[in-house]
Amino acid sequence: MVAPVKYWKLVRLEASGTIAEIDRPPALQHLETEHTELVSQDPLEDRTLQTLLVEELKQAHHQAALCLRCYTSHYILISCHRLVQTYGEHYGLTLSALAPRTLDDNGHLDIEITYHNNQLSIQRPAQYIDERGDRYQPLSYRILEKFDPQKGSLSGWASRLTWQDSKLKKFLKEEYGILPISDWALLNDTQPQRLKGILIKHFNFSNPDKPPKNPGPNYQREVQQLLTLVTTLEAYHAIYRAEHTPQRGKPCPEPTLDQCQRMIAYLNLSENNPEDFPTKHLHPIADYIRRHRLKQMPPQAMVPTSGGSSIPSELLLLFDRYLRESVAKTLTNHLSRQKPDKARKILTILHLQYNEYRSQTNIAQELGLPGQYTISRLLNFKLLSIGIATHMAERLRNDTPRLAAYFNDADRLLHLQDQLQAYLETLVSEDEKLRYNAAQSRQGQRSQLGEAICDFLEQYRPH
Repeated sequence: MVAPVKYWKLVRLEASGTIAEIDRPPALQHLETEHTELVSQDPLEDRTLQTLLVEELKQAHHQAALCLRCYTSHYILISCHRLVQTYGEHYGLTLSALAPRTLDDNGHLDIEITYHNNQLSIQRPAQYIDERGDRYQPLSYRILEKFDPQKGSLSGWASRLTWQDSKLKKFLKEEYGILPISDWALLNDTQPQRLKGILIKHFNFSNPDKPPKNPGPNYQREVQQLLTLVTTLEAYHAIYRAEHTPQRGKPCPEPTLDQCQRMIAYLNLSENNPEDFPTKHLHPIADYIRRHRLKQMPPQAMVPTSGGSSIPSELLLLFDRYLRESVAKTLTNHLSRQKPDKARKILTILHLQYNEYRSQTNIAQELGLPGQYTISRLLNFKLLSIGIATHMAERLRNDTPRLAAYFNDADRLLHLQDQLQAYLETLVSEDEKLRYNAAQSRQGQRSQLGEAICDFLEQYRPH
């Protein structure tokens, strides 16, 4: 049986500008002579093989290193496709722009490997030293230097570190204004029922709660796909999110193999390969959420302020997280100060306004209230906006060390408070406009603020 091709075919960028899979015979020979029994298994125990190859890598075994480099290259390419799928339409990012900075391993055996004091170093030969005394290091080398098979799968490691690689992040930030937020943070922030609504409304998934009179041939399959995605997020929340302790300024870690195995058991899946679980089941959900949130951004790519500076759109994803937290806290506090009957009335008004796209005049008539002004007084949007802005400003102050990474100088960071206020004013103005248009047609697109309020309505449970 031939060894799995991912371990002996290298994905790289050719001089012609095309991306190709190149056979690397030394890698295939090593697998078939040193790991014959293991590579003949079906299914292959990737974790076992990768653990053995890493031990050989630490002993400066070049063929073992080549096997790992080949495998890593396939998942770098997958990550590049995900970046383009996620940010291509919004930012103009292309695979041809990413490939020279990611698929840059030539596949040669002549590399320098050292392992000392538990530190692995992989470098190209000395002839690649430039005039500054630096050696160019391909992305696959940087990934393998940090890989620990006891902490996760190489597929997940390669995917995560491609997105988090400092050189690639610098390129994306400077050339496109992109700073990716981790999949795990997005999944933590999204409730399963919210995901269901996003998939139905924004990605045209069939709605199992409102079946058509004459369902098409693909209806049942589409419904099952929707329910699978929602249930998978439920499993993620029940296991990863329940066990995750946020640490300020630090990204969410990748789910451990044990957590992935328990998610597989939770979902009662027939597969038994926790290494591939994030790639096959979690990353696709995060892609839907990220693409949806990008579509909710204000129309302009940058939100300007009077000072002339601007906020990169990708940073607005972080502000969106602040917004959702602030809406939830502000509305919860507001409702807790009301008498029960008044609190129920406010919740009903918000539901009719944001979920059914009703005008305030129409809502007042249905609830038997004197007029539209009564609705405005009950909601008191001006006071709510102040509360949301106050909480967002507090989150900004608490997150200053993390936000410093987004800016090259302290002055721009100091202006961020003003920019945040301008951003919120833009959202409130956009919300008023969309609510008016939606009330005229009884259908429409929710604003970003409206999405946050709907999230709150789905999750809120009175004490």
